Amino acid sequence: EDYTGKDVDQAEKSAKEKGFKVEISEELSDRLDKGKIIEQTPAPGKKVLPSETTLHFKVSKGKKLYTMPDFKGLDRKGVEKYAQTVGLNVEFSEEYSDHIGKGLVIDQSLAPGSSFTRGTKIKVTLSKGDEGQSRRFKHTFTIPYSGNGESDSIEVYVDDLNHNYDT
Repeated sequence: EDYTGKDVDQAEKSAKEKGFKVEISEELSDRLDKGKIIEQTPAPGKKVLPSETTLHFKVSKGKKLYTMPDFKGLDRKGVEKYAQTVGLNVEFSEEYSDHIGKGLVIDQSLAPGSSFTRGTKIKVTLSKGDEGQSRRFKHTFTIPYSGNGESDSIEVYVDDLNHNYDT
């Protein structure tokens, strides 16, 4: 009888009722749920005498759990490399950020430290860089007073994409 894919408790009971001895080993499986038979030996269909045969069932311990790393600081290639190694399905999106460099991870949908299994889907947001909008800067400085009774003048120069010292 072919016990592969079946529940180990039911398969063991059925095999023992037929006169087989049963040995069980466990391993992680991305294919089958915990407690399901991955493989059996002797192979199904092989002619054996139950009273003289021990069936070996390799049973699933369930899917391997992985721990989600923090992707911040990685680029798309770094995330893809990790995802390929552990079987993550990644959906990328992009948005502007004035705090995170262009091409680097801003956010991820599965929090760092969370557990996941192969095939888990995750969304990762990458930075498009600074949107180029104007910003305000505040800088305080002290200007010494000459004390000679004459007025002093101050000139401020702005150097950016639209202005330089010459204009």
